[in-house]
Amino acid sequence: MASPFTIIPFQPPSASEAVPSAPRSTGAEQGPASCAMNGGLMALMVLAIYFLMIRPQQRQAKATDKMLRSIRPGLNVRTRGGLRGEVLEDKGEELVIRIADKVKVNVLRSHVASVESTPGAVAKVESTPAKAAS
Repeated sequence: MASPFTIIPFQPPSASEAVPSAPRSTGAEQGPASCAMNGGLMALMVLAIYFLMIRPQQRQAKATDKMLRSIRPGLNVRTRGGLRGEVLEDKGEELVIRIADKVKVNVLRSHVASVESTPGAVAKVESTPAKAAS
């Protein structure tokens, strides 16, 4: 019985039968408009990075520096390590903080995370008489 399939040997295509490839584009064909657009996009990205990342970081650094310079004895502060206490002495780059009765610690000024409030300010708010509701 004869097989319904016939085997045909593979023959590579000749050069005239080869499929033409897509034309390759060079940078010279794009023209000056494309170059200007690429430059404009790059400038836009640089401006976006500046206004979204660098400028807010500079503002935060200025605010932190101002807060660290304003620390004086009598203020309550919180350190980056989580200690809270009242500033007793200012020794330049170091602060002496009372964190409990008879417990004083020396902390670097740069390790203060925030100034919370002054004890006197809280007392003033509490001692203010409340207005009677009419």
